[in-house]
Amino acid sequence: MAAYKHGIYTEESPTQTPSLQTITSGITVSVGLSPIHLAANPVDVNRPTLCYDKSTYVNRFGDTDDLKTYTNQETAEVMYDIFNVTPTVFINVFDPKRHKTDVTKNVTLANGAATLAAPILIDSLVVKGKQSTVIEVQDGDGPVDDEIDDDFGVDDDLDSGTTTEPVVTPTVTTETRIVDVLLVKDNDYTIATDDEGNVTITVTATDKVSDGKIYLTYS
Repeated sequence: MAAYKHGIYTEESPTQTPSLQTITSGITVSVGLSPIHLAANPVDVNRPTLCYDKSTYVNRFGDTDDLKTYTNQETAEVMYDIFNVTPTVFINVFDPKRHKTDVTKNVTLANGAATLAAPILIDSLVVKGKQSTVIEVQDGDGPVDDEIDDDFGVDDDLDSGTTTEPVVTPTVTTETRIVDVLLVKDNDYTIATDDEGNVTITVTATDKVSDGKIYLTYS
């Protein structure tokens, strides 16, 4: 008689991924918005593109969880993730170069980072900071040579037949000033983008954000 096993036992089975069903007629054509600014190889605006799977769509049109804004994304999830039907033709009408608004703002850093809400065109992002810099200041009103005539600027010994220009000794001092500096991506800061297109900027050059803020322009 076989020994009886006491307790709870589990057994792991491989995940079953349903295969896509290919159709040859009645192909879906989706005309709408896609986050092509997040795509690795973005397709041209208004260009019909045939996609046989979700990975192709993501590569050419981008990926986001914002289905309300990006209607093509919703179509892709319905066709590939829910009904497993392929192929689908996508036409994106969103043009990041035209459909944008320029934004200028300053953001206070929290633990050296700041997050900007989507949508943001990464290529348009300009990051600046403020840095404390010690500079030399020269005062030209220094002391005048005692041998120079105060009124005429000539030597008192006129028999020599020569004149002497006033000699001014400048006074040089130093002072600390706050100046604007341009931060360079990958050198001074890094960028990370989440699934919704939100952008997190992490500043590594802390000496260039002396006031704890970054000054941004982007679209």
